[in-house]
Amino acid sequence: LALEIFEFLVSMFVRRLINHFLIESSGPCRTTFVYFNKSCYKFFKEPLVFNRAARLCKNIGSNITSVLSQEENDFIYNLTRYISGRTGNSRIWLGLERLISSGKLEWTDRNVFSYQNFELGEPNGNGACVEMSEEGHWRDTCCDEPLGFICKAGE
Repeated sequence: LALEIFEFLVSMFVRRLINHFLIESSGPCRTTFVYFNKSCYKFFKEPLVFNRAARLCKNIGSNITSVLSQEENDFIYNLTRYISGRTGNSRIWLGLERLISSGKLEWTDRNVFSYQNFELGEPNGNGACVEMSEEGHWRDTCCDEPLGFICKAGE
């Protein structure tokens, strides 16, 4: 019972935090974006394959989100869970892909790849793209799987 109460309180806190970002803190972002830590984020629930998601983000002046810190990873994870709903599919694309020329993972927005949050045993070479799992960890996967995604503009 204590765990259920704790989970409920945490979920209420997260909802209020996200509502604050969605309603009160658009900052320098367009109204459909959420402002966090000097960047603007827009969640797309409709699943698209990686290349189509990347193209859509480019068309609105952004990139599929990079994740540069644990704080940002937690924000993206909580935003995704909040918008998807607890029981919804909360797997999303991250803007991290494996280059054919070098085999190295790089952010599509050209940020330096230093922070990472891969599941144990990942990346395992199963794909050229990277998703965030329902638990907030990352794994490489096939780029042709339709997933939700977040576009990020700013830093």
